[in-house]
Amino acid sequence: MTLFSCHFVDSHLYSIYIVHWRCRSLSIIRSNLKEIMEVHDPKLSIRKLAKDIHYHFDSVRRMYKDEMVQYPRDLLQKLCEYFNVQPGQLIVFDERESGMQNIDEWKSAEEKDPSGVK
Repeated sequence: MTLFSCHFVDSHLYSIYIVHWRCRSLSIIRSNLKEIMEVHDPKLSIRKLAKDIHYHFDSVRRMYKDEMVQYPRDLLQKLCEYFNVQPGQLIVFDERESGMQNIDEWKSAEEKDPSGVK
C-alpha cells in the first residue's frame, strides 16, 4: 500500500501532483486530449473540435494544452461522445520517477525554482 504524503496544485503548470513518499515517484493527473485528437484525426484543429462539440474554444484549448485545473463534466461528456472514449482515456494518471526522497525535498526544490523548470 502506498501512502500519499501530499496533494497540491502547482500554480504554474496547473497540474495536480501527488507525491508518493515510499515509492519515490511523482504522479500527475493530466489531459490526454492531444493524443486522442492525433489518433482520431491528425488534421483536426482545436477550433474545429470546439465548434463541433459546441463548446468554448478557450476551454478546449486549455484542456488540449493540459492547462486545466478542473475538468468540467459537460466538456468531458461532449469529448467522450465525440471521440467515443471513456473519461479515463481523456484524463490519465501519469506516474514518473522522481529523485526526491520525501515531501521535504520536493518542497525545498519548489521553493528554489517554483516554475518547475530545470
